[in-house]
Amino acid sequence: MDLSEIPVIIGGFLMGPYSVIVTAVIKILIKLLLKGTSTFFIGEIANFVGCIAYALPASIIYNAIRVKKSAIYGLIIGILVSSCVITILNATFIFPLYINVFNMSEEMIVNICKAINPLIDNMLKVMLLSVLPFNLIKYTISSVITYIFYKHVSNMIKYFLKNE
Repeated sequence: MDLSEIPVIIGGFLMGPYSVIVTAVIKILIKLLLKGTSTFFIGEIANFVGCIAYALPASIIYNAIRVKKSAIYGLIIGILVSSCVITILNATFIFPLYINVFNMSEEMIVNICKAINPLIDNMLKVMLLSVLPFNLIKYTISSVITYIFYKHVSNMIKYFLKNE
């Protein structure tokens, strides 16, 4: 769980959809420079795709009509799109790649998830009862924080840019 999408979504709200991609790339590069990778870049790829799937729709919607209602609508669409995209990506690409790269089995992953949620007994349930809810919660938390702080942060940035 990280909240690194918040600067990306704030950048997208402030400067438009193109800045989402640039900020997301910078975010991943900074993470790699400071911490490296422990996932052979698999986690970074998933994080980048999820971040773009979250922040891009929200930014497009908010920048089309810059009012609170469209910010809320954009954030909700971003939550839903990113949660669905990352769940599908995990099912079709990320988890199979982890299984191959780290010499794991589906059964190992299912058992790890089953320790947290006893209802999980296959990979479909891993996706629907673990990955999907986790991402819905993660992006909802990021959205609430963004909504609460965006106006304050944007006012500060605009002030500094104006007085530069």
